[in-house]
Amino acid sequence: MGAIEETGREIGRELVRPPARRPAVETVLNALTALGFAPRIEHPQPRSVRYLLRNCPYRDAVRENSRRSVRCTEASLAGCSMSPTPASS
Repeated sequence: MGAIEETGREIGRELVRPPARRPAVETVLNALTALGFAPRIEHPQPRSVRYLLRNCPYRDAVRENSRRSVRCTEASLAGCSMSPTPASS
């Protein structure tokens, strides 16, 4: 794992360290909000949650180096123990 991925994972781990017990849905929502994604929660099926990310906080960085920015974002989500899955259109 490269330095970018390790930094991203550490960011994600820091964001989900709960100061007190909270539901996982709230912990993930808070982490995505802290990262600047402006998430919205949907419940497409009973007992399921989908987070729609309405902002890309790395927009400017992506213009300069898209692959590096994507790797950092993916690693941040992995550090939060989340798996990024693009929404189908």
